[in-house]
Amino acid sequence: MRKSALDGVRVLDITRIIYGPWAATLLAQLGAEVIHVELPGSGDTLVRLVSPGGVFPRNISPGMMCCNANKYYVAIDLRKEEGRELIRELAAKSDVLMENFKPGTFDRWGIGYRQLSRINPQLIYVSMQGFGNWGELWERPSYDAYAQGITGLAEITGFEEAMPVKSQAWIGDFLSGTVAAFTTLVALFWRNRSGRG
Repeated sequence: MRKSALDGVRVLDITRIIYGPWAATLLAQLGAEVIHVELPGSGDTLVRLVSPGGVFPRNISPGMMCCNANKYYVAIDLRKEEGRELIRELAAKSDVLMENFKPGTFDRWGIGYRQLSRINPQLIYVSMQGFGNWGELWERPSYDAYAQGITGLAEITGFEEAMPVKSQAWIGDFLSGTVAAFTTLVALFWRNRSGRG
């Protein structure tokens, strides 16, 4: 059987909406074993992002199918200590952990990089927030439409005399997710040379 580029790489995907799930899906398409963690009951918010009046099989949006292909699924309640302990156990056996929660959330829960790197020093921890984890804007949440507005993309979309228009495609999320997957590959390459996550 032919091997894929990322055979043997395990990714713990604790992301939501498009940005994070897309990054993890790209790694899955390269052969990584990706475990997508969802909250019990509600699942990933992307499941419910359905266009007005749209009806899809099993009420799952095409975006969910696109951004979460080739993954294993597990429901873990991160709001409970038992759930966080499961994350620690999975992180100890994983190569990569990806998360895109509000900055500081995973640190408060005891599953941030500092805590998990003690359990697994080779773990690559990919934290994906719109404005990073520190700096002037770090506490702001970011979604695709906001990113298109703040970067000026909306200003050059649409008609010259009209108000700024968001691009119909979620270009901010998809481009950011692609860059996150690329930098994860670089981190894996560096870890193979240095032994450090």
